[in-house]
Amino acid sequence: MNAMMPAGKLADCKRDFAVGKLEWLAAMAENNNSNIRVTVRFAQYGEDYDLATQIKAIIEQHTHWPVTLNGSNVPVIKQDDKFRVIFESGWAGNFDPVASAFAMGALVPGVIGHRHADRADQGHLIVEVLPNG
Repeated sequence: MNAMMPAGKLADCKRDFAVGKLEWLAAMAENNNSNIRVTVRFAQYGEDYDLATQIKAIIEQHTHWPVTLNGSNVPVIKQDDKFRVIFESGWAGNFDPVASAFAMGALVPGVIGHRHADRADQGHLIVEVLPNG
């Protein structure tokens, strides 16, 4: 018996697990009466808008958190050689599991990263779609 799972089935399992993690995180936030909001920032380059709307749709569908798209590029979103999408939490890092779910489940194309900003608004997740090189 071959213990290896076919690549397509493994990808499906990872995606299902990641979606389940997002839904669990949303339920925990709701149980804690957390007021979560999400901003997806992007610059108006190439496929950035499409990726931003894909992220918005996934978050809205699986967490029911309000998501705002912001294509103003203020402050300027700079290209990064390593990451395509960055999930930014306030200093406590409470949204790191959201970033890891997106990365683990390959919910969107590209490399996912996360960072902590010097801000105390713990209920605001900022997602940046970085311009392609």
